[in-house]
Amino acid sequence: MMSFDEKRKHKRYDVENITGYLTFSLDVKVLNMSLDGMAVESSRMLSINKDYTVRVSHKDEVLNLTGKVVWSTL
Repeated sequence: MMSFDEKRKHKRYDVENITGYLTFSLDVKVLNMSLDGMAVESSRMLSINKDYTVRVSHKDEVLNLTGKVVWSTL
């Protein structure tokens, strides 16, 4: 069986010290990201096929990123 990493169109890069929160004020930790996706860790289950906006901040930069959850585990 092929892993998710092998199916990705763009390589994911591990990141450190980047945090964000979803629009319903759930803190998340960004584990890795690429041009078309990211992995986040949260204390709540995220709904598959639901769109979420993640506000990501690093130093003085802030990005609002919107994406759809493809898979989720608790």
